[in-house]
Amino acid sequence: MSIGKDEFDVGDGPALVEFRRKHEEWLSWLWSEEYHALERQIVRMVHSDMAYRVLIEARRCSEDEIPGAALNGLLASFMDQSYVETQVLAVGRLIDKRNDVVSVSRLLKDVHAHCYLLTREIYVAHDGLPYEPQIEAAPTPQNMSVGPSNFGLIPPDSEQGKHLRAWARHEKFDRLSGVSPSERSRSDCIRCRVFKAMEDWLREVDEDGLKKLRNKFIAHAADRSSRGSQGYSGPSSEILDKVAKAHRQIIRVFTAISDLLRFEKVSLSVNPPLGFLNGLDRPYSSVSISDLQGRWNELGREREKWVEGITDDLFKS
Repeated sequence: MSIGKDEFDVGDGPALVEFRRKHEEWLSWLWSEEYHALERQIVRMVHSDMAYRVLIEARRCSEDEIPGAALNGLLASFMDQSYVETQVLAVGRLIDKRNDVVSVSRLLKDVHAHCYLLTREIYVAHDGLPYEPQIEAAPTPQNMSVGPSNFGLIPPDSEQGKHLRAWARHEKFDRLSGVSPSERSRSDCIRCRVFKAMEDWLREVDEDGLKKLRNKFIAHAADRSSRGSQGYSGPSSEILDKVAKAHRQIIRVFTAISDLLRFEKVSLSVNPPLGFLNGLDRPYSSVSISDLQGRWNELGREREKWVEGITDDLFKS
């Protein structure tokens, strides 16, 4: 389809076509129904982290004198091991730099590589908004209070609403480009320092120790010569702090890129449905310990049979 000034107030038609193609791809990585969409990856990661921190709080505050599943050693070790492994792998996926994955690092790298497409005129007018907004009066804090997509009671798709949205995009691009309103040009570009700041945030995650933990203990079982003196024995306050820092930096980059590509403020909701904690103050199960022990023994016998007659089987092959 031919795109030109008849539909969009953009002088560089080929760049507009390429931007719209890339923009659609970037948004699909950020927000979509796909399992690996970044918003979904991050929400799963954060929910898992918050759930663990709530559950270990229940364990920490439980009293030895009052029977409760929170103090059970089997449950505690399972939760601890699962938490570290899922979190380290989740962080690793999101900062993976390869070109065949959906990650925050890959998205940032791709947007940076195509930043020449994000000129002021494309940023403002790529979807039909006027490049030169005409407004009767400058927007005020009152009609700006709900964000650039809906100024007060003004319908965003009305003529006045479109001009106000274009005005807001110019204001935002002034900050991104470092260009004053009096010096605006259609060819203005986003400053490199904007991308460098986000790259630095992700570099902090990459260099904070979780990468080595992932490569030497979680994703791979490194031998002694490879892992050196580094050890791992399960969750610790240090690992919890590193995970929290990694989450913070990843979410900051995700939010900044989302804000940049959706041209409006975005929010990441990590709140599950109401009542999700109901029942945690009750016994874990009504099944008797003897029945559970029987199930454990059954599973053990099943696994013991896996190796019965293995030597004979080798000679038969």
